[in-house]
Amino acid sequence: MSLPDPVQNNCSFCDRYELDMYRDDNIMNNWDWSGCGENVFYIECKVDYVLEKIDNDDEKVVHELIESAVKPYVFKFDFLTQCRIKARVICNMLGISEDSASDVAEQVSTFATSQINDPQNSASKIVPIVMSFTIIYVQQDGEDINTARARVLLNTNTEFRLPPIVPPPNPTNRGVNPFSFEILYRWTLKHGDPVHPMCSICINDPSLGETIAILPCWHSFHLHCIIKWLEINHRCPMCRWSFSKKIANIGTDNAPFD
Repeated sequence: MSLPDPVQNNCSFCDRYELDMYRDDNIMNNWDWSGCGENVFYIECKVDYVLEKIDNDDEKVVHELIESAVKPYVFKFDFLTQCRIKARVICNMLGISEDSASDVAEQVSTFATSQINDPQNSASKIVPIVMSFTIIYVQQDGEDINTARARVLLNTNTEFRLPPIVPPPNPTNRGVNPFSFEILYRWTLKHGDPVHPMCSICINDPSLGETIAILPCWHSFHLHCIIKWLEINHRCPMCRWSFSKKIANIGTDNAPFD
């Protein structure tokens, strides 16, 4: 899958990243998870955007925290079947090179699988997990410190990274605007992309050139199919997630991280 290059929008990939994952039952009290169902991971995703700079006085490397974000996700246990695709989307949103997506997917998949297989969780239908990302940008040679800070701050705004969802040419005849619902990501399938799950609305496999939409609950469909669906139904066709529950979009706006 070829995702948009952030550089085209004056954004850039980070120089490196760190990812730590651990179980934390305390996040159960941090968010309103009501209505999120069972057999799910409750995931609190923490992101720190850090500038690595050189202290000219003693030539030591210094890390400065520029911005932080904390948002909730809800993933079904079966999300592991699409972990690679989800990792690519997350990496692109956070400014992590797509080349690292496989490593992120492997780390997330390994940890999530260990939690599912842990005997202590055998009776659990909800597993609370923290994903803690540190996104590191290095101050460039000759770069003014304020310019470096501004560059990192620009890259914290993932609205620049998300391709726009273009409204359908014809308005719906039911007065419902499907684009009032959050579509987390979309892309057009190209040669060499990984095999994508069948669209459960039309019961057809996606073909090259067709546009796929990922909903906030991480289920994916043909873009044109989900538009028609949302005209008459406000729930995900797969998991029945209600789009009136904003938590699935990791907040109340269209940007997964703001």
